[in-house]
Amino acid sequence: MFINKEKNPTQVGKVNSSDMQTKPSRSNNKWFSVNHIGLKKNQSDKNKIFIIKELVSNAFDEDISKCEVTVSWDSNGSTIKVVDDSSEGFKKLADAYTLFNESYKASDTSKRGRFSYGTKSSLAMFKEAKIVSTKGTILFKSDGTRTKTSTKTEKGSIFEGVIKLKKSEYEEILNLSKTIIPPKNVEFLINNVLLKRANNHSVFTETLPTVTVDEEGNFTPTSRLTEIELFKSLDKNYICELGIPVVETDIPFTINVNQKVPLSKDRDNVKPAYLKKLKAFVLNQTHTDLSEEELQTTFAQEALEQKEATAEAVKSVIDAKFGDDAVVYDMSDIEANKKAFADERQVISGSQLSKEAWSKV
Repeated sequence: MFINKEKNPTQVGKVNSSDMQTKPSRSNNKWFSVNHIGLKKNQSDKNKIFIIKELVSNAFDEDISKCEVTVSWDSNGSTIKVVDDSSEGFKKLADAYTLFNESYKASDTSKRGRFSYGTKSSLAMFKEAKIVSTKGTILFKSDGTRTKTSTKTEKGSIFEGVIKLKKSEYEEILNLSKTIIPPKNVEFLINNVLLKRANNHSVFTETLPTVTVDEEGNFTPTSRLTEIELFKSLDKNYICELGIPVVETDIPFTINVNQKVPLSKDRDNVKPAYLKKLKAFVLNQTHTDLSEEELQTTFAQEALEQKEATAEAVKSVIDAKFGDDAVVYDMSDIEANKKAFADERQVISGSQLSKEAWSKV
């Protein structure tokens, strides 16, 4: 049995209240410290385009008329610069280095931001960087320290950083940056080239899942009516959240959802149920415009299985797959089946469609 020889036996097991009182210190007033090198390594396998997307998202979320991205390549250290003309500039400079700060954008489904994480995840990838805004300048130095100065802009914000890029990464960043859809009435330039907003194929409204915050500031799922834009592309097609590409899809249109999209932790994918719902809405909107080949793709087959798919859209897919005079095999009328075969009509058997598709047919 262990006996505390330094205290009266009657006091063993008791705690002196004075022992509980610890003086706050600079090294003991925060729960966490974040190693930015570790954060950088944690993201090293991500496509570097995420840096541009995060920085541009910040600009697009403000009241701006112009956003300019400049990317220059150098084997010793490339430079990425993003400039906007927001009258207020960077709202809180501390958001640039404080992880998981509550964002003023969190409750607004028309904004892209969540917990001010994007800026930090991008910033960690740079060797050195600076943010200059209407409230001052923060320098992020190559030795891992930061400094705040009084240098200000009259309006707008400037992010500029030095980053190690392979030539192939530089070229890919420039190429993928062109998939960003700028907000209406915003002039968006990449290396001094104006990226014009493409003419959309169609615009419609539907109710889609999104995220907002509850009274305690916790994210909570909800659904809201939102505007959805479709763009016809000759290349790859994406689901975009308020103009920012999230994930490539097999849908024959780029889809721009004009509200927060429920995203994966890395903000590079959506849930399968969300994707299927989008497919159904797109099929409903475009089935009369799609080619016979497009109506026979996996996209169309999955879309027709969803409860949101309309009867007209389902009929278009079935007609493209089996012909507009196709009939369903009838177990109770063998003669009718024989007559259909004799007339060279397509007879659809049970195994040719999924259970979900049959429920729609």
